[in-house]
Amino acid sequence: MTIIPKVALVAVALGSATAQAATPAQIDAAKAMLGKAVGYATVEGRGQVPVFAAFLGSELRAAGFADTDIVVEPFGETAALIVTWKGRGKAAPILLNAHMDVVEAKREDWTRDPFVLTEADSYLFGRGVSDNKFDLTMMVQTLMRLKREGFRPKGDIVLVLTGDEETRQATTAALAPRFKGAGMVLNGDGGGGTLSVDGKPLYYSLQAAEKTYADYKLTVTNPGGHSSRPGASNAIDDLAAALGRISAYRFPAEVSDTTRAFFRENAKQTAGELAAAMARFAADPTDAGAIATLSD
Repeated sequence: MTIIPKVALVAVALGSATAQAATPAQIDAAKAMLGKAVGYATVEGRGQVPVFAAFLGSELRAAGFADTDIVVEPFGETAALIVTWKGRGKAAPILLNAHMDVVEAKREDWTRDPFVLTEADSYLFGRGVSDNKFDLTMMVQTLMRLKREGFRPKGDIVLVLTGDEETRQATTAALAPRFKGAGMVLNGDGGGGTLSVDGKPLYYSLQAAEKTYADYKLTVTNPGGHSSRPGASNAIDDLAAALGRISAYRFPAEVSDTTRAFFRENAKQTAGELAAAMARFAADPTDAGAIATLSD
């Protein structure tokens, strides 16, 4: 489990001198909150993000945060949660950022109920455990713990939890301009540590760039005609053929110093054909066989 180091890590980043390992009771409290978090089906269209945000606000309020510190801001059927902990000085604020929504999960596609936290073989299962409700829970639990311990930050600490990162990102677009003067942003959705099954640290990853994507709209037109006399030119067939060519296309592999270092080091901690492909790609980014294995 990564609960203990994660709490301590966030506390250290916030400048707390009391960043000690969590007690068993604190770990149990964190796991209980994570279980409740997973139980909120915060997928698009279900209206559960505002309910989840209200729950988190009530937990922070119980830990000593004032009503005026906590804002649940609606954005259509979703919402954002903003908690501002005023500092004792004028240091640039530190932002803690995560998202409350998750990707849709159908019960029939899962071995276990995706919206019920389950523990098996020292692993936690449930929609959002890794993306992003675990990290969100660690941030909230850390703020609650520091508040109860009497910690006072030098500058403002602002918890910013968005509500539609997996879909439209309207909350992010609206909130980002408000916090351009932040001194640091701790993003719970990037980087992170990984432990082996026996609890030994394997690696801690850092995010060096941000991915993006592009949408394309394909439109096919033809002269038309009656459905009882389909002609040689059929818009549906033409579109299907174009989609087939796109599906068959293989984009060239792009490489940088970062990606080569990533595959070179991960090859040392991976086994079998995949490890060999990582090592070969790091040595020769034009290796077609390695590219095919890694792409699969």
